[in-house]
Amino acid sequence: MTRKDDALPDRFTKEPMPDGFAEGQVVNLEPMISKYYEFRGWDKDTGVPTRKKLEELGLEEVARDIL
Repeated sequence: MTRKDDALPDRFTKEPMPDGFAEGQVVNLEPMISKYYEFRGWDKDTGVPTRKKLEELGLEEVARDIL
């Protein structure tokens, strides 16, 4: 799983909301994904947890093996 797998259905990102407070708007997902990754301690380009995050979770061995 990578960043490209983090997606919403087209109806959220391509079809404008028909009514309500968000009428005419679509979801701009890219900046939301970046912020989420940053919050979680993941690399913003790949969606992979950073070495710092893995070590924080006590997963030093995993960090050595995959990073």
